[in-house]
Amino acid sequence: MNTNPQTESKDTILLVDRSKNLKLLSYSLLNIDYIVWRVISGRMARKTVKIKPPDVVILDVKMP
Repeated sequence: MNTNPQTESKDTILLVDRSKNLKLLSYSLLNIDYIVWRVISGRMARKTVKIKPPDVVILDVKMP
């Protein structure tokens, strides 16, 4: 087990939203050392996940 925090990989989070919440949440997650990907549509989210799946997806429940 690798206990050196500098060599551990960071978790990736995909944020999917169209509102101002996207910027606020992204900024908050970046400050606590996550890799954050932001997209504004379900179509873009599907393409992103196919290329490289993130560890977590957070999306707006009203997203069309």
